[in-house]
Amino acid sequence: MSLYIVMEPPRSGDARRDAERVAFVREGFSWLALFVPALWLLCHRMWLVLIGWIVVAVALHLAVERLGTGADLIAGLAFNVAFAFEANGLRRWTLARRGYREAAVVAGHSREDCERRYFAERQARAAAQEDDAPAPPPASVPSFPAARAVPSEGEPVLGLFPQPERPS
Repeated sequence: MSLYIVMEPPRSGDARRDAERVAFVREGFSWLALFVPALWLLCHRMWLVLIGWIVVAVALHLAVERLGTGADLIAGLAFNVAFAFEANGLRRWTLARRGYREAAVVAGHSREDCERRYFAERQARAAAQEDDAPAPPPASVPSFPAARAVPSEGEPVLGLFPQPERPS
């Protein structure tokens, strides 16, 4: 089973166009982001994350080279594995910056299965809202007299610490 986070675009007024722009972002590890991270970022139009990825990759390469260890390959592989674990989270962040909002979490055997489930539920919710009568106005809330915040002279005060005695 896979989990997908459903990200809905800002409403444009055209329901069909909005439905076509809904993004399903898989939760978890991304194999494509492991093997071809720059291409994966370009395909998802994640420009800021791409710039950050390049800066970190170059800085990591320079740091390993400066230390003189022969671990450049290991450091690069470790960086790509860490990036592959966070890639889908960064994609959700990028979509949120573009105005998308999290609409649902859907589980299914495939992305198509999750899409069917989400849009069927969305359509059922819309039909239920159309069938419902307008909601009755909220009942009035009874009003109570406001409690005094400061006790008057002679009233006992309940609390953790006793009040010091005032001289008369």
